Amino acid sequence: MSKFEDEFKNENIVVWDNGGETADRYTVVTEKQYVFGMSGNPFHPQGFSQFAGRIQDWKVYKDFDDFVSTWDKKETRLGIDEIPEEVQKAILDRMEDE
Repeated sequence: MSKFEDEFKNENIVVWDNGGETADRYTVVTEKQYVFGMSGNPFHPQGFSQFAGRIQDWKVYKDFDDFVSTWDKKETRLGIDEIPEEVQKAILDRMEDE
């Protein structure tokens, strides 16, 4: 099992997909409740991988559960086999910086 699979299965990572409606197609929340926006190819020079803050910093959400519930209504939550490999790598890179 890869490190990403291990983290994902322990529900330390939640990933949503907006279907490509915006450059930050993927919304990612990590174990420490850090939020990131990512494109489908975050390592490309024109790709996108940006820290958006912690859930607690966004005054519109009460807590982690409220954030997840809201995003589940807005975007499609992805299973591990649906997350592009480059996005998985970018998530792991971000988690190492936490």
